[in-house]
Amino acid sequence: MKRYLVLFCAFVVSNIYAQQLPWANLLVKKQVDINLKEVPVFLVTDTLRQKSTDKAAKETNNFFYNSSVDLIGYGYKDAEGNPYGVWRYYSLKGKEYVLYCEGYYKKLAAANLVVEPDIIKRFPVSDALKTKEDFISSLSDQLFFTGEWRFYKDGHLEKMIQLDERVHLPYQLSVSLVSQSQVKDKDLMVDQLNILMPVNRLTGNLAIYMSFSASGVIESIFSENLRWKFDPNGKPVIKPLPD
Repeated sequence: MKRYLVLFCAFVVSNIYAQQLPWANLLVKKQVDINLKEVPVFLVTDTLRQKSTDKAAKETNNFFYNSSVDLIGYGYKDAEGNPYGVWRYYSLKGKEYVLYCEGYYKKLAAANLVVEPDIIKRFPVSDALKTKEDFISSLSDQLFFTGEWRFYKDGHLEKMIQLDERVHLPYQLSVSLVSQSQVKDKDLMVDQLNILMPVNRLTGNLAIYMSFSASGVIESIFSENLRWKFDPNGKPVIKPLPD
């Protein structure tokens, strides 16, 4: 009976791990050249949870939280938590790990956080260095998506994006009732700025977006000041200029 049990367990384990983890053969620790200095970096596994409760994130075009399953990935960090090199994420389909996306991170700094001019005008403290540093220190995850990221579908490159290093400070405006009875016999409605703690990892602003067909032909290119679409042969669709 014990023999059958051992064989059954071995069968289950072999089926669960039919394919090695994508990072199984990578070095747990390695030396890399950063600014002409040898620095040790360490292999880190990571998961992008897809069932987010962050309403604001769901309402934006967030490329990293649109999968139907959690994304399992890996990358390298140094002892201070700074990311190094390309990070890769996979979706698990059956027993196969399929590459979903790959790209770069940076560790968030106060210089990366930006606030809309109108908000700064109404709430000058929102752009203060201490406000930004306090926000960063409160984050359990200080990485943000930046640089080039590539996304794959059915084994081919589906889209590429380029993110800059500007990250919008997440906030929410609310209205509070302040008693003014000592001055006037009425109350005053006052706007308040609430700094939000993000559920999902923060991202830099979208600078360039490109989509590709299954055969690798560019379908569209988008940037802040440019939006082009292409026909099936990869030629840009030129529309007449409006009068």
